Amino acid sequence: MAGNWLKLEASTPDKPEVLAITVAMGWDDPDLVVGKLFRAWRWFDEHTIEGNAPRVTVALLDRIIGVSGFASAMAEVGWLVIADDGLSLPNFDRHNGKTAKDRALTAKRVATHKANAKSNADNVTDALPREEKNREDIQKKEAKASSAPARKIELDADGKWTGIPIAQRSTWETAYPALSLDAELAKAAAWILANPKNKKSNYARFLTNWLSRAQDSARPATPSNQQRFDPVAFVNRNRTDHGRNHGTIIDV
Repeated sequence: MAGNWLKLEASTPDKPEVLAITVAMGWDDPDLVVGKLFRAWRWFDEHTIEGNAPRVTVALLDRIIGVSGFASAMAEVGWLVIADDGLSLPNFDRHNGKTAKDRALTAKRVATHKANAKSNADNVTDALPREEKNREDIQKKEAKASSAPARKIELDADGKWTGIPIAQRSTWETAYPALSLDAELAKAAAWILANPKNKKSNYARFLTNWLSRAQDSARPATPSNQQRFDPVAFVNRNRTDHGRNHGTIIDV
């Protein structure tokens, strides 16, 4: 939730003036001094114009701060001016008031904007080389794959075929639908192992010829002497109404 605020430097607790006030007050904790300073600065920010407090005495300021002698300790380090007509904070416009706060906010926004702009620029700069490198890697892999020679079909010592591309299997299955492709490949392998002198130099061609012959052998033969269907004989063999048509032969 937004509200009134004071500009407080991060180095304030370690400033020599704070340490001097700590000694003057007989304390051993500078953080206690910072807390009392905050009360004093807050009062001046809320109740004075440009840090001038006419007719306000040291005793009244000590009462506002909550401890006697603190206003005098501030004056000793130059952080409070004590005059006959009142009190004032030197360089009030550097740290207090609307103008100082506006300057602080503006400086913070500018710093944040610069940091974000640098981060975005670095991300874009880093992303471009990575994208280019990824594209080059993909192109190299594609070129390598396209230039790689096709693997040769071989038969190992255990009778297992190697190097048969999936596309080749698909072609064979489409061309020879009457066959069990794996069974025929096993038969061809067994034949080669049983006839080592017939080892082939081009197994792709050998297997294609093997499957073609097996496909032809698997086609059912059409008998040339198939008996012609005789509808009259069929009816006479299957008559069931003996009472009405017993002994009658249908002639067509």
